[in-house]
Amino acid sequence: MLLNDLYSKKPIGLLTIAYMIALSLIAGMSIGAHLVIKKVIVEQEQSARTINIAGRQRMLSQRTALYLSEAERKPDAATMNILLENINLFERSHLALTQGDQNMGLEGRLPDTVRDVYFREPHNLDQEVQQYIQDVRDLIEGPAQEINGQNPTFVRAMENAKGDLLNKLDRAVKKYEEDADKKILHLVEIQGMSIVAILIVILLEALVIFRPLISRIEKYSNDIETIASTDALTGVMNRRSAFETMGKEMNRSRRYNNDLAVIICDIDHFKNVNDTYGHKTGDRALQHFASVINGAIREEDSFGRIGGEEFVLVLPHTDAKRAAEVAEKLRKRIEESPMKNEGIKDMPAELQITSSFGATVFDKDVDQNPESVCERADKALYQAKSNGRNRVEIG
Repeated sequence: MLLNDLYSKKPIGLLTIAYMIALSLIAGMSIGAHLVIKKVIVEQEQSARTINIAGRQRMLSQRTALYLSEAERKPDAATMNILLENINLFERSHLALTQGDQNMGLEGRLPDTVRDVYFREPHNLDQEVQQYIQDVRDLIEGPAQEINGQNPTFVRAMENAKGDLLNKLDRAVKKYEEDADKKILHLVEIQGMSIVAILIVILLEALVIFRPLISRIEKYSNDIETIASTDALTGVMNRRSAFETMGKEMNRSRRYNNDLAVIICDIDHFKNVNDTYGHKTGDRALQHFASVINGAIREEDSFGRIGGEEFVLVLPHTDAKRAAEVAEKLRKRIEESPMKNEGIKDMPAELQITSSFGATVFDKDVDQNPESVCERADKALYQAKSNGRNRVEIG
């Protein structure tokens, strides 16, 4: 009765209070949604940085093995210096991941699932990495003639790089990705509950008044989806999104018996760009590389960054011959598209970069997941590297 009497005497005042309360609730929820998005961005950037370094460590294990093979054939000073640089960077990446590195933006706090891979049975990746580093250093510091297939240390290092160590590094990358996806999913669920609460308040008050807020909520959801699937630096798909897309295209290829090609590519001598002109130029080179390739592929093709300077192309309705032609066209496009100097000190007016490509086709009878296709393309890429770079190889 008291509420009815009050409403009959002051209806405008009560409505104003009700709307102010509703607006305050929605404002608070909107701020909460904004904070969730900010948290997603921070988590995405941190996870992308960690996954990129973990992916780079995996790549460095293969590159070190490649130079060990070169050292077996030609143990000259240049090869040994490159081998030493690679194993030093491999060790630094490992220490950054497990202990943290402020320069790399890593805190060294391992998720439980990743810690299990590094420090617990049956994986003990940390021990495996330390053994591999020690083996490579022993080979570098020892007599050159002992870098051969008769040396147990050389044999163990090569077998680990191609087998057990590679598999465990792959497992670590997957665990990092799973942890990142879990964190983002949890934040997305929180944001989703915020959206539901906002919608309930809006429906109770007046849809017409709060229509602009609905548009903003929809934008928040789209922003989160974009953030979760996009590489923060280059704007192309990130590793998780690229592998999801590849899996869908593999299923479509099986269903309709269509050709499907996968190309892995990267920038030649990218480390030299970072060392010579700084990481800002290195980031700009990655952006330039991604922009050139993204502007030269078909609308139905997919392009993403999968770690460090490595990128992947997924080409539906493309056989091996056509994949080689596409890769060669992109290689030439990169070679003929120097990066412009945008106010970077000590950098020339134009910086020419080159790239190497490894292509393969999806085998419906052999490939059960995107990783198996990428492994062949990755081997073809390293073959292109060992054959002189700035070239295309088919695997």
